Amino acid sequence: MKKLLFIPLFLLIQNLYAQSEYVVIDSIQITGQKKTRTKNILRELDFRIGDTLQTGTLAEGVEQNRLLLMSTGLFSVVEISTQNTAVTKTIIKVKVEESWYLYPFVNVEIGDRNFNVWWVQQNHALNRLNYSFQVNHRNLTGRRDLLQGSIQLGYEPKFLLRYDLPYFNEKQTLGFSGDIFYAQAKEWGLNTESNLLDLTSNQDSVMIRRFRLAAGLRYQKGVFSKQEAEIRFHQHEISDFAAEYNPEFFLEGRTLQRYFAITYKFTTDYRDFKPYPLEGYLFSVSLNKEGLGVFGDINTLYIEPNFAYYQPLSKRFSAAVNIRGKASILRNQTPYFNNRSLGYRPDYMRGYEYYVVDGMDYIMGRVSVRFQWLDKNLSINKKKKDKRRQSFPLKIYSTIFHDEAFVNNPFYADSNTFANRHLWSVGTGLNLVIYNDFVVRIEYTVNHTGEHQPYLHFALPF
Repeated sequence: MKKLLFIPLFLLIQNLYAQSEYVVIDSIQITGQKKTRTKNILRELDFRIGDTLQTGTLAEGVEQNRLLLMSTGLFSVVEISTQNTAVTKTIIKVKVEESWYLYPFVNVEIGDRNFNVWWVQQNHALNRLNYSFQVNHRNLTGRRDLLQGSIQLGYEPKFLLRYDLPYFNEKQTLGFSGDIFYAQAKEWGLNTESNLLDLTSNQDSVMIRRFRLAAGLRYQKGVFSKQEAEIRFHQHEISDFAAEYNPEFFLEGRTLQRYFAITYKFTTDYRDFKPYPLEGYLFSVSLNKEGLGVFGDINTLYIEPNFAYYQPLSKRFSAAVNIRGKASILRNQTPYFNNRSLGYRPDYMRGYEYYVVDGMDYIMGRVSVRFQWLDKNLSINKKKKDKRRQSFPLKIYSTIFHDEAFVNNPFYADSNTFANRHLWSVGTGLNLVIYNDFVVRIEYTVNHTGEHQPYLHFALPF
């Protein structure tokens, strides 16, 4: 009889042990938010109520979702914990502290392609600075919707009004964006000579005016992948002087360029922390059609793939690899204005900050190895009531890197020796990540010509 009682007891213990290898999410509790809607926070998580999770990977999944919420830019602090309510059931508890959402500020920025061009080639001239008054609200209605308005004066006067709503339907799968943009400049790069942008001005007259009106739809069923479609109207106008200086700027000496454009883009993003990823990957591909036959000023069709991979090598070492490119499907001559390849963000090589390489096609590979020296949340003023002002998150990395590229330029390669040849660079640097999403990079790079010098940047290369 004792043996018969032992058998069901053994089976019960064995069954409970097997069940403890996984848990089912019984509920998800969100606390701490004041503006952000709960359903929008739940939308950014990759687990749902009723999901079954392995206990062995539960901590990893919790950290991944914490980083997903931090990557939205809505929160300064995110804490996620679990509480078991039964052998196989758990409650996910998410506690957040919201960031500032409304940012009215005066911004001063350089008018050149990057800081290094302004500091060295333009002798850090103050008349090349732009001064803008901006109002950004990153969470206007609590749905992570962005409203951005900007009026810019100085070197290149601009106006921008943009609205982006991630989700507008009940299933939270469809989003909308739209913007209107206008800019004018008295100086512009009308040509490329010896791999340098030929910046030209004509006394005090306006050299170029640019106008854009855009509207887009986005489909995103899950957390990691999305599809976007956008239609735009562009109108660009240059002075008679500019058209005479470079008749190929808009082709055939035109002073006016008008066209409609359509872009389709697919993105899948599994990076752990988007401002400075250490693990995961990003893949995107876009198909762009400029000119729909309405005005006949331009007719291009090209594809732009991009792949970035991030891999931890040890507790402090990590590697990052990026391959991106452009391939023109239509092979007719493109106006000089629309023939850009390398030298403009995000398509630039380290060590070639002063140069531009135009072309219809290009491929570029970039590799970085990084070592983390510091990862601290520094306390600055504990007396302040606002917790967002009490700490100063700081991370410091050293890095070594290597870039390679090739640009195909069948129409504008005369006197530009960097086109239609192999380009490469190597270097080392120091990266500072401040307040989780502001990056400062100090680098020293050597390129294929033997040119070597330091550079300063305020964003990741990829």
